[in-house]
Parts: sequence; C-alpha cells; structure tokens
Amino acid sequence: MTGHWTPETWRDLTTMNGKVAVESDFIRGTAVFYQQGPIVEPVEMSLPQPAILTLDKNRVAVVVVQAERTRKPDGPFVTLGAVSATGEHFVFCLDECCLVEDTDPTWLALAGKCL
Repeated sequence: MTGHWTPETWRDLTTMNGKVAVESDFIRGTAVFYQQGPIVEPVEMSLPQPAILTLDKNRVAVVVVQAERTRKPDGPFVTLGAVSATGEHFVFCLDECCLVEDTDPTWLALAGKCL
C-alpha cells in the first residue's frame, strides 16, 4: 500500500471501502491487515478518514483506510487499519483514536511533524 500522504493528498489513498480484506489484498499491499474467520464484515464509514491515534502518550496523525467488524460471542469488535504520513501502517481498535476533519489543527500539526 502506498502510504505517503500530505494534508493535501490524503484523499488519494487506496481504501478497502465496503469490502473485507482477504490475504491477497494484504499481499498486494491494498490492505493494512486481513482477518480470517466467518464473522467479519466491513464497517460502514466514509474512507479514507483522518484520525488521531493515541499510542501510550504519543499521538500520531493517520488516515484510516480500512474498517472491519468481527462478531464475537461477547459482542462486536471494530478493527481499523491506517497509515501515517511517513507510510507507517497501524492496526488498532476504534477507541484508540479520534476521528477528525482534515481541518483539525491538531491533526494538521501532527501531520506536519511527519513531513
């Protein structure tokens, strides 16, 4: 997956919008992750989506390019795949990030530090 983006070009990222990734998507680089199992479905959300990911006490500007829900006995679990401006890939759950607009000053500042 081509991952380098700027605050002006993030909309051009390839996404898995409306589709569950399979192994061949991951191998081709069009998916950040893939899950095996019968109860995985795409999450309805507009992709790509700017977000601020919190890792420990560090925040990273990312663009979410993949969103999947796994149905488990204890309830559904949403997994997101994202890419930073430097091209680093991240896989995390929804509550580890804050979805933002591309005009968010914190997202813009964090994205600017990556460039």
